[in-house]
Amino acid sequence: MAKIKHIALSTQDVDKTAKFYIDVFGMKEIARIDSPGARGYYLSDGDLNLAILNFKNDAVAGVERGKGWSGIHHIGFQVESLEAIAERLAALGLPIDPADVFALVREGSAGRPHIAQVMVQKGYVATVGEAFDRYLAAGGPAYVSHRKVDPREACAIIHRAGGVAVMAHPGFHAAAEALVRDLAGEARLDGVECYYSDHTPDQTARFLALCRALDLVTTGGSDFHGPAVRAATLGQPPVPWDAYEALRRRAGR
Repeated sequence: MAKIKHIALSTQDVDKTAKFYIDVFGMKEIARIDSPGARGYYLSDGDLNLAILNFKNDAVAGVERGKGWSGIHHIGFQVESLEAIAERLAALGLPIDPADVFALVREGSAGRPHIAQVMVQKGYVATVGEAFDRYLAAGGPAYVSHRKVDPREACAIIHRAGGVAVMAHPGFHAAAEALVRDLAGEARLDGVECYYSDHTPDQTARFLALCRALDLVTTGGSDFHGPAVRAATLGQPPVPWDAYEALRRRAGR
């Protein structure tokens, strides 16, 4: 059964908010952050992780709300797949404690990259890459498949939540262009992640042209999960500012 494991709060006074949760709920400070994107605290009661953040710009805060918004920013759930992976690893003689996995999570939800880091810590593998190659990649002995969501259903869910539906990593999908045309023609898809760290220049150019032809927004990202997880560079490839502005307009912000 899924349960809430991580909550991120956006607030204009991180010190006062952190003090409230420490004093009233007995939470412990486990880390502080002061980066170009946000300042704040990471707290935990040993089970629930709480990120208290003051975002410094709208790009990091997200176009949905912006840096001046206060309230719940996002929630991370512990899901059965993590527990199922732990069970499979234990059966292989590689036991891990899910609590150790969640201790690594600073923002977002726990996943295979965090499991791989714990495996490295325990000496089961030498690198995160080895953990995926030998155990965690699709088809591996500890891999647990996710619930599949139809692209049309995914777009509908995103729109109901007030979001902008964008296809991520289209270069990984052989039929991406045909699917983009179908979803855009049905007024379901809003954009495509054209700028992506693993795209070739030709792929980037083709997806940009497709977005222009179909009046879709363009987005991008490095897919950076930390230097210990994936060999990607934070902030690369660069994404034009006008792509961000177009995304804001499409979101109605």
